[in-house]
Amino acid sequence: MLIRCIAVMVLFSLPLWAQTDETIYREFQFDFATPGARANAMGRAFVGLADEATAAYNNPAGISVLARPELSIEFRSSNTQFSFLQETAAFELIGGTAEATEESSDKIGFASLTFSVRETALSVFFVNHLDYQRNTPDAELTRWLSVDRGYEFTYINQHQVAMSIDTLGLSVSRRWGRFSLGGAFGLSKLAVDYQYSTRLSSDFFSPQLNEVVESQAHATSQKGTFVLGALLEFNQHANVGLVFKRQPDFRYDERVNNPQFPPDEFPGGQDFAINLKVPDSLNLGFSYQPNDLTTILLDLDWIRYKQLTGDDFTIISGERFSAADYESPDVIEWHLGTEYLIPTDKTIVALRAGAFLDPDHKTRFVGPQDDEFGEIQDFIFNFGQLNDNVGFTAGVGFVWRNRIQVDLAAVRSNRFDWLVTSVLYRF
Repeated sequence: MLIRCIAVMVLFSLPLWAQTDETIYREFQFDFATPGARANAMGRAFVGLADEATAAYNNPAGISVLARPELSIEFRSSNTQFSFLQETAAFELIGGTAEATEESSDKIGFASLTFSVRETALSVFFVNHLDYQRNTPDAELTRWLSVDRGYEFTYINQHQVAMSIDTLGLSVSRRWGRFSLGGAFGLSKLAVDYQYSTRLSSDFFSPQLNEVVESQAHATSQKGTFVLGALLEFNQHANVGLVFKRQPDFRYDERVNNPQFPPDEFPGGQDFAINLKVPDSLNLGFSYQPNDLTTILLDLDWIRYKQLTGDDFTIISGERFSAADYESPDVIEWHLGTEYLIPTDKTIVALRAGAFLDPDHKTRFVGPQDDEFGEIQDFIFNFGQLNDNVGFTAGVGFVWRNRIQVDLAAVRSNRFDWLVTSVLYRF
């Protein structure tokens, strides 16, 4: 994810500078969280429980345990923090202001309708993986000094970006005794609408560096995706779930204008085929219920972020750096949650809490740094320390006559805050 955020949009236009279009992706928070406020309140863990309609995408094997048809919908309000360039031991800010910014988003994150046909459970679902918007109506200008070498450069950035990824799909599941197997098959749609410009200038180089790069894309792309899930009930107290998610591989065209493409040879700029591989994941979940009122969950999610900088990583111009000079590490996320039920005559009140750890997975520059060009590239990609995202969650749920369920969740972390509301109706 997707979710799945942009720290810096950087395009270098001289032949010696690396111009990597994937810099606009490296901060995206792909939304790999479990749909539904209930799961989000429990540390965003649910793979090993998967006992309601929201399992249609997270672990489709779970829908086989549902006794009645269910309709579920989730609304999510998010607030995401973005970083701009920060001072390091090698580069000092000597002009302009480099500040972190925040962006808000309100969206329907998930919806599903689940029902059974004889021994088979079916679910039609919608899930939003990414809903990203960020605008800088006023250009951001900063000037930097190389502490060791003494040269200075100015960086100006201005952009308007809107990107979204939605999936519409069908889940199928069947149960054999204590074992359930399920699959989800969908069509994912990427919509991109962005334009940005950057200027990198310095009078410390010969010839002087004063280059402007403009880039824009207005496109949609649709690709298939699938999820395979399994759920095993060890006994009446413990379950284990396993899920593999094969995410889509999108392609679209982006038009670039810079001095590498003279107007007489490339009227209006040059088109490039851009690849966006949403990282696949493997999820392992455990649930333990020591009694009828208490549930404890643990999920381990392996996210293959290396796919973002795989074979199709785009180096638009320049021969100095290659795709091997950029790396996005795979990570294992940890999710821990608990739920405690307070039953009454007609209702059940649920209290929930949890925590999660999402290790740093920004795209990093790992190429040579033996001259100014490598130093600046390292600065652009690697400013700041590795920052893991640690989050805490809490929520409450209400179930009336085992028919209407309303859940609320609050998620607070280093990089984003969410408020999630879900409504579920059992027919």
